[in-house]
Amino acid sequence: MQDNNPLGALFDNPQAAKLLEKKSALESLANSDDGKAIRQKLDGTSIAKAFDEGDMTTVSGAISGILSTPEGARLAETLRELMK
Repeated sequence: MQDNNPLGALFDNPQAAKLLEKKSALESLANSDDGKAIRQKLDGTSIAKAFDEGDMTTVSGAISGILSTPEGARLAETLRELMK
């Protein structure tokens, strides 16, 4: 049976595994001012629906848009540091 979960490959990724081991750091990051700002920008968008439907083009576009903001860039840099 084929796994249709778009996150399936994430669980097999060593870097993703490192992040999952740092749950408290990720929770702190999500609750930071930058994390809150990103969540606020995502409220009302269709990204959750696109993700659930496996529409990675829409998800990818949303992520690119987020990463182009100052908050998104800071979050990305923090995530890079956590993966070291």
